[in-house]
Amino acid sequence: MITLTRLTNDIFADRDLSDANLRTFADDHLIRLANKNPGSIYDGLITATTTAYTAYYGIMTNQAVKEAVSEGLTESMNFKRDLVLARMSTQQDLISFLFKADHLTYQQFFPQGMTEYINARLDNLTTILDRYLVAMNANMPVAHATEVNDITNLINDYKAARTAQRDAFSETDILRTGRRETRKALTLQITRNILTLAIDFLDDPDGFDDYYDDSLLPKSSTGNDDGDDGSGNGALTVNGMVKDPMGMPINGATVTLGDGTQSITVTTGPDGKYTIDIPQLDGPISAPMKAEAPGFMAATLQIELKPGENQSIDLTLTSAPPMP
Repeated sequence: MITLTRLTNDIFADRDLSDANLRTFADDHLIRLANKNPGSIYDGLITATTTAYTAYYGIMTNQAVKEAVSEGLTESMNFKRDLVLARMSTQQDLISFLFKADHLTYQQFFPQGMTEYINARLDNLTTILDRYLVAMNANMPVAHATEVNDITNLINDYKAARTAQRDAFSETDILRTGRRETRKALTLQITRNILTLAIDFLDDPDGFDDYYDDSLLPKSSTGNDDGDDGSGNGALTVNGMVKDPMGMPINGATVTLGDGTQSITVTTGPDGKYTIDIPQLDGPISAPMKAEAPGFMAATLQIELKPGENQSIDLTLTSAPPMP
């Protein structure tokens, strides 16, 4: 059966086509275009492809740099958090000594003991550390001004490190979104090139073959052996964030899509983000989804999947009750 809509598909949108293979194919294709460009008729294709190529692989490089920066900032933030908690632990003894006759004043510093600070989520920690500073400035005698100054500096250093880390994560997220868009721009441009060349060499398949090397592509990108119609419309992505009730990302959570007999499991990074790629879906299905993380209760839901329809789903995990 003749299916004309195939001609409107992005030929290179195949998920089996890795970034490295796409780059190799595009490099080879651009060289061939430049070497066989009679009367400069393909200058427009060369310029458009070069622009799309530079945009995509430039974003990939920037993303790798940003992710490395994020990891470094996370290590710095954790180190400064540990410094704050260590100093507060030593100050707890001093505060207990100074205000042992006034339990209410002590409670302004440690309403739930050090455990509250140690177990606090990162953004919540910032809030309760500000509360601690208020108590220090309001109640500590002048003789202990050095203690107030030291903890103030440590807390401010931690807050600055946390802000820098969050900003880096936000920039990385923006790059990830831009990366998907720019890859599509590149694959669409190469598709335009191939269709243009196919028209120019409609009666000369050997001449057409001179402009690309399909051996550089994975089999599923050039063949149709699995019975798919080649449209790529069955592929989809499910992504989102796993977070706690405060909206903070949970690192190392596992997200499973499927019923166990046929399922996909991925793990979140420091930003709590996950991505599940489904290369082919023949028709709509209902599938279970589950998120788990140490110290949290699992979250489960049933989602409806349709071929070619991406979904963004955030999952919130609540803290597991303490063991009896």
